Amino acid sequence: MKIVVLSDTHIPKKAKALPKAIIPDLESADLILHAGDWQVPEVYSMLSAFSKVDGVHGNVECGW
Repeated sequence: MKIVVLSDTHIPKKAKALPKAIIPDLESADLILHAGDWQVPEVYSMLSAFSKVDGVHGNVECGW
């Protein structure tokens, strides 16, 4: 099982998209874990296009 762990994506305020370097790993992941600071719920949708996603809120996810 391949698990990709990432955090602090901060899309769209600090980054406009997922880093290109991580895309091949996301494409072959069985599970993606996000350790917080998604910034917006749309990041969940972006990651879900690749695999099952689970994660936690960080300090910037207020109100969703």
